[in-house]
Amino acid sequence: MTRFSSFIWDNVPNHMCIYCHQIFYYDTSRYLIHLRRHEQWTHPFRYGSFQQAVVKKRVRRERTRESNRRTQRRSTHERIHTKVKTYQCKFCNKSFSQASSKSTHEMIHTKQKPYQCKYCKKTFAHASSKCTHERIHTKGKSYQCKYCIKSFSRASNKSQHERIHTKEKPYQCKYCNKSFSTASHKITHERIHTKEKPYQCKYCNKSFSQSSNKTTHERIHTKKKPYW
Repeated sequence: MTRFSSFIWDNVPNHMCIYCHQIFYYDTSRYLIHLRRHEQWTHPFRYGSFQQAVVKKRVRRERTRESNRRTQRRSTHERIHTKVKTYQCKFCNKSFSQASSKSTHEMIHTKQKPYQCKYCKKTFAHASSKCTHERIHTKGKSYQCKYCIKSFSRASNKSQHERIHTKEKPYQCKYCNKSFSTASHKITHERIHTKEKPYQCKYCNKSFSQSSNKTTHERIHTKKKPYW
């Protein structure tokens, strides 16, 4: 070993990369090769500046996405006021202001029930219905009426029940002045005006405005007699 190389070996400290802080133990050639690799990707930025640029880019991208989501939510809400219904069912003439509502409605026609109870084999068209059903198994009734001691597994069922006490009927038919305590009763009533019958018997061509009437009718075909 020469005198000069001996001096370098004994006196040059460990090399630390200024970009990623990797340490090179007295190996200057490897350190320089390593630096060049960084320079190819980050020049003219140092590592800290480059990292900040990446973070800022990600923040801008996330802000843009959030802005788009807010615009979409506002646009969806405004359709309540404008009555614009751009999403039409591909099986009937009914239209909806939201794509999710259209997809939910179309399950009436397709009979699709993709959500299965994890305690039994019962299936449901909506995830919320499945969660509500599962509380039958878990005995979960965390929503109590503020007027009596009755409890419910869903907040919506509790609110619906409380209207018995308050006599409130917030859902008014858009064809007449009749009002109802639940949205489902209003929708069922409006079919008297629209003549809509979305529930068709699976054994014949007869249709009904209510699912319960369809079920009762189908027992004529199946000969089932559940009530004795």
